[in-house]
Order: sequence, then C-alpha cells, then structure tokens
Amino acid sequence: MKIVSMVCPNCGASLHVDADQNNLTCNYCGNSLYVDDEVKHIQYDNAEETGYQFEKGRQRAQAEAFGVNQQTARMNFGQPPNKRKTWLWVLGWICIFPVPLTILMVRNQKLNKSVKIGIIAAAWIIYLLIALSGGGSGDNKDTSKLNTESSTVEQTTDESAIDNFIADINKSEDINLEYVEDFIPSDEEGEHYRTEFRLYAWKNSTGKSYKYGDSTVDIIISSGGVIQRIYMDGATLEQCENMIRYASSLLDSTATESDIQEAVDYVDEYKAANGYYYGKLGLIVLGHGDRGYEFMLKHGL
Repeated sequence: MKIVSMVCPNCGASLHVDADQNNLTCNYCGNSLYVDDEVKHIQYDNAEETGYQFEKGRQRAQAEAFGVNQQTARMNFGQPPNKRKTWLWVLGWICIFPVPLTILMVRNQKLNKSVKIGIIAAAWIIYLLIALSGGGSGDNKDTSKLNTESSTVEQTTDESAIDNFIADINKSEDINLEYVEDFIPSDEEGEHYRTEFRLYAWKNSTGKSYKYGDSTVDIIISSGGVIQRIYMDGATLEQCENMIRYASSLLDSTATESDIQEAVDYVDEYKAANGYYYGKLGLIVLGHGDRGYEFMLKHGL
C-alpha cells in the first residue's frame, strides 16, 4: 500500500491517504474529498526532488551552524582554534627543538625507521653541543683574561726588543742614539707627523724619537712590536751610510754583508737613493750636503 500526503483544502489539515483510494473524508472538519490521478502524479514525481532538497537544506543548515560556531570561536579567542598553539610550537623549537622533532618523526609514516632514528639522533647531538658551548661562557671569560695577560707580556717583550735594537745600534763607534720622546705617528698635530701617516696602516703604530748628533731619528713601531721604518731629518751623508751599515742587518736578517755594502757604495756614489731595494729593505736618501739629507729605511717588502 502506498501512502500519499496532501492538505485538506477546507481546513488546511495534513492528511495521509491510500494512493489507491479516490474518495476520503477529512478527519478534522469532515469535508469529503476526491483524490484524482493528477494529485497522485504530482506527489510521486516530486518525492525524490523533495527528499533531495530536504537533505540539501539539512546539510546547509549544519554548515551555517558550524560557520557560526567558528566565528564565535574567533571572537572569543582572537584567532582560529587550530592556530592558537602555534607560539607553543615555536617556543618548543627554539628551546627544546629535539622534542617536537622527535614527535614528528615518530608520527611520520612515510620515512623508514632507520632514517627517523638518524634524524632524531642528529637533532639531539646538535642540541647537546649548543648547550655545552653555552655553558662554557665562564671559561671564555677566563680565556679572555689570559689573553689580556698574554698581550701585556708580548708588549713588554716588544718593548725589550726595541731597547735591544737601540743597544745594538749604539754598540758601534759611529752611532749614538739618545732617546728624546715617544709619539703617535697618526697624530696630525704632532711635530713628528708625516704625510704617509694618514694611512690606516699607521693607525695603531707607535713612535720613538732620538737624537743622532744634530739630526733627528724617528723609529716607527707596529702594534706587534716590529720596527717598520727609520726616518732621519737633516742627516749628513755619513750618518745615512752608517745607519745603512748598522741597522740593515738588525731589521732584516736575510740582508747579506754584500747587499749592505752595495747599498752603502750606491749612496756614496750618487749621493741619493730613491727606491733602492736590497733584501727585504727599501731605502730613500734625498737632499743636499749643505741642507742635510732626508733618510728613510723601511722593512717589509
């Protein structure tokens, strides 16, 4: 038996009747009704569409209700629920990154077991190395202090080396350098300033000034304690030759006696030397006998 739903045209009541029954009476108002084939046809044809629309409407209502709930969650918490724990994961990666990595590796079904173990082991090793390196900050302070003390010792040793250099020069009968003062080569206001001292190479250098007879001798020392250059102002030609003869071997141990003598002979013959090189040394002698000579002996070619 097939049942057809219809509405009483008199009172509007909902009626359920047998599809094979043509005459019926409304149970609510007593009105007699005639059910023809057209009514049955409409009921049967629309049954599937009605069911489809009903189910579609039900699903839409659920979706709308879910959307309202999502919107409410955003209003209450300021962000979607699935993102609320993002900062926790970031903090975990920064502070204890092997833990979340281990969890991800265990849950990952695409990687084989050996690869997972390798990644997890590497992560923990890196984490432990970082932790151990951070714990050694106190040791670094001690090392820094030790380096400072070592630097002081080196400076003292370098100072002794300069004193030894002057002592060796003064052993000769021809040279006697008398200490005058220390100076800073890069000081543009200083009386010992020279044009080349404006370069960065002289920034941390120090200088010591001496008297050699009537001439001035300026010795430039690098931050590492190495004698870089020897200058003489107003020197005689003999003083220039003596400085070449006695200072060359002290500045450059590779300079042979033959090299040094050739440099002395060259200056004696030409009364000048502009860019004369021997061993690892460079020599400049410019000027005139009456006015005195400008002398420069440098190391480090």
